[in-house]
Amino acid sequence: MPEKLEELDQTYPFGEPHEGSARSYWGAGKGKNLIVVQLESFQNFVLNASVHGQQVAPVMKKLSKESLYFPYIFQQIGVGNTSDAEFAASTSIYPIGFSAMSTTYADRKLPSLAKLLGRNNYVTATFHVNDVTFWNRDQMYPALGFHAYYDKPYFSKVKFSRFGASDEELFRVGIRKMKTMRKLDKRFYAQFVTVTSHSPYKNQRSRQASSSSRRFRRSAPRGLLDGR
Repeated sequence: MPEKLEELDQTYPFGEPHEGSARSYWGAGKGKNLIVVQLESFQNFVLNASVHGQQVAPVMKKLSKESLYFPYIFQQIGVGNTSDAEFAASTSIYPIGFSAMSTTYADRKLPSLAKLLGRNNYVTATFHVNDVTFWNRDQMYPALGFHAYYDKPYFSKVKFSRFGASDEELFRVGIRKMKTMRKLDKRFYAQFVTVTSHSPYKNQRSRQASSSSRRFRRSAPRGLLDGR
């Protein structure tokens, strides 16, 4: 383990750059729009996982090879779960663990990415298909400095999972809002929090697929779908 830590220290130099040298990516995103996607219950092993020869997350794997990719990131959330992850990503403050940050610190003056970008004339918005009162987000989002949040009433009433609409619907609405901001020549920061990968992993589409599979099994010749 000490050898591994030493290897990581050499790979990721945490110290200040030498005087006169420039940081490789300093200011690289200046003036760009920022889109942050927080994937629910997503872990690193999924990137390279396959089931029956089919990749589980081919798009994410492709993106990881085209982007800056940091595999040594470890869970920092407490009992606030998803909301703690949102809080930590927005503020760089570690959750306290025994209480959800959204309920304990939503009444504080907080430093945040949304506030920083807001001061630089960005429009900031966050999207989640669940009701905004869940995890006290109706107080947390204003405390984090988001100009707007889009929750359950803004999405289709078709129930995809126990949280409401699907991630497809989440991004459909979000992309429409981002296009509007772009037409208005507004720089924006958009945060998306997905739900499809949250347990119990049963949704309308999977139930339909399961039903179709059962119908197919009844009509298929014996032995066609039998496992080994």
